[in-house]
Amino acid sequence: MPKYKIDGAKFANMDELKTSLWEMYNGKMSPEEFDKYVQSNVTEVAD
Repeated sequence: MPKYKIDGAKFANMDELKTSLWEMYNGKMSPEEFDKYVQSNVTEVAD
């Protein structure tokens, strides 16, 4: 099962990634901008 990596951090699934990062980016960008940011910058990495 792949893991997801963004901003130097690895997450077990996309929900965990978005939940964790949204706390940092909330107020800095809209939810739509955040989703675009994640889609543009996330990479799948092997387990």
